[in-house]
Amino acid sequence: MKEEFDKEMSAFEKDNVLDPAYMRKKLLVYAIRTAIAIGIIWYFWDREWMKWVLWIYVPLNLLGLATIFLTPYILKRKIQRTREKMDTLESDES
Repeated sequence: MKEEFDKEMSAFEKDNVLDPAYMRKKLLVYAIRTAIAIGIIWYFWDREWMKWVLWIYVPLNLLGLATIFLTPYILKRKIQRTREKMDTLESDES
């Protein structure tokens, strides 16, 4: 069981989510999406409702940015904790 788990964790670590190139790609898409949103906001700024849209857009935009940076960190920590638990379980069984 331990070998299967190690294989699965190794495959997961090589997955795109933990890859720095994947994070750069996500940041590029985020920057493009934000630039488009800024253009739309600037174009419609004279409308009364646009000021209210910012109260929704800005927190969602910041949440997306936080997700890009925090997801790899959280996943790495979770993998490390799971490996530690597996090691303690294996040592308890021995």
